[in-house]
Amino acid sequence: MMPTAPVLTVRQPFALALIRGVKGWENRSWERDLSASGGWIWIHAGAAVHAQHQKARDLWPDTPALAGMTRSAIIGAVRIGRVVPHEEVAGLPWTAPPPPGKRGLCWEVIEAMEIDPIPCGGGLGLWTPTEAIRALLSSALRMAA
Repeated sequence: MMPTAPVLTVRQPFALALIRGVKGWENRSWERDLSASGGWIWIHAGAAVHAQHQKARDLWPDTPALAGMTRSAIIGAVRIGRVVPHEEVAGLPWTAPPPPGKRGLCWEVIEAMEIDPIPCGGGLGLWTPTEAIRALLSSALRMAA
């Protein structure tokens, strides 16, 4: 895991489900080359709660209460394995069909780790953490080792 890995903002409770290894797929309409980071991406819990948060409870009955979930912070990382068209994994838990007119890709989560939250703003798509945030991520990695 590298502190320079890109960051993906995900709304709660899906961000927590990812970093705890409960959510095995992340649904996107785009893909990026993650080879430079060994497939790792940091997960930033966005400020907002996902509109379909009840779906998480349906798939993860032990979902913690939304009120207690960290938001606006990097909370962990996941390692992405394969990226496949939604049609190849349709019907598996945590996969979702794409919105009309969009390409549906499912990113397989093959490893996950949780860290102490690092408060920061987020961004759209994959974004690059600032130098100050990278320093905090490096420290978090040392503490996790």
